[in-house]
Amino acid sequence: MSIAHPTHAYAADAAACFQGTLREALDRRLLPVLPGSSMPHPSVVNSLAHDIAAAMLHLHHEGIV
Repeated sequence: MSIAHPTHAYAADAAACFQGTLREALDRRLLPVLPGSSMPHPSVVNSLAHDIAAAMLHLHHEGIV
C-alpha cells in the first residue's frame, strides 16, 4: 500500500512527536486536514495507524503486552 502524500504524513508524524502525545496533537488539531473538512488527511491517518500497529507488534514480540 502506498501513501498518497508521504511527505505530509511524515511531517505530521514529526510535528505530533515534537508537540507531545498523539492525543494532544488530535485535540490541538495539529494534523493536516482534507481541504474543506475538519477530518485528518487519510494518508496521515494511515501512517499513524501503521506506526501504532508496528509499535504494538514490537511490544508483543518482546513479551511486554
